[in-house]
Amino acid sequence: MARLEAHPIYVEWKDAHGIAHGWTSPDEIEPDPAIIHSIGYHLPDLKSGHYCIGQSLDDSGNVDSVLCIPVEMVLRIVTFGNPPLPR
Repeated sequence: MARLEAHPIYVEWKDAHGIAHGWTSPDEIEPDPAIIHSIGYHLPDLKSGHYCIGQSLDDSGNVDSVLCIPVEMVLRIVTFGNPPLPR
C-alpha cells in the first residue's frame, strides 16, 4: 500500500472579508473576524510565510485546489494520521 507524502490537517484561521455592501453606518458593522475551518493535505515549503493545503493529491504527486493561508492568520492546526491507501 502507498502512503501519501503530505499529511492531512485541519486549520482554523481568520479570513479577510467584505463586511458592507454600499453605504453602511459603522455601528452596523460586525466587529468579529470571519473564522474559517479548512481541511486538506499539508504542503510544506510551498510558499514562504504561508500554511498551504491541497484538497486532493494523486499518486503522481499532483495537487488540486491549493489554499495558502498567511501564517499570521492561523489560529489552530490539528494534524491527523496518514493511513495507507490502496493502489
